[in-house]
This record gives sequence, C-alpha cells and structure tokens, in this order.
Amino acid sequence: LDLIAEAMVQEVYGGKAKGFLLDAFPWNLEQATAFEARIGSPKKVIYLSLEQDVMIDRLLNRGNFDDKKETIEKRCANFQEQTRPVLEKYKDKVARLDGNREADVVTGDIMAALA
Repeated sequence: LDLIAEAMVQEVYGGKAKGFLLDAFPWNLEQATAFEARIGSPKKVIYLSLEQDVMIDRLLNRGNFDDKKETIEKRCANFQEQTRPVLEKYKDKVARLDGNREADVVTGDIMAALA
C-alpha cells in the first residue's frame, strides 16, 4: 500500500490525474481504512453483480493456472466474508452493475458509472 499510496498522492496532488481505478481493492475493511487514511475516500465503487455459478464457469474457461474450481470457490467465500463489508461501508458510492451480460455492454456501463 505504501508504494501505491505514494504514487497516487504524487499524481493526484500534482494535478496529473483526476483519480484512479483500482481493481479488487480494498479487499477488506482494514485495507479500506488504511486507504482512506493515506489517500482518501473513494468517489465511486463499481460492483459487478454476477451469479456465482456463472462467475465460476467464466473463470474456469479463461484458463489461468490458478483458476481451479476449489480456488475460485474459496475466493468467492472470502469475498462474502471480507469484501462484502467494504461494499456496505461505501454503500452510498456503490454502482451495482449487471455482470451477466456481454463484456462490451458491461464495459459501457462501467464507463457511464464513472462519468
């Protein structure tokens, strides 16, 4: 977090960036608290809502070496246990998007939510 925070602060406060898009961060409330203390509160949180069985199928089909069904199921359980509270913390900033559609449609929704 320290290296990320330093780079982000330099870019934002140096006037070079309007903000940042972080993927899968913060993962838990501890990271969220640390991020707020070092950088600030997020302006928007994008949550791609997707049925777990569809997500598992997609991840298995992408072919990454660590995409084993048991590993994916563990990540899903960790999300429910650790990350769902982050969504609740930022509920007034969450844009919940339907991830059950084609990638280009979802990308359009993400861009619109960030505008």
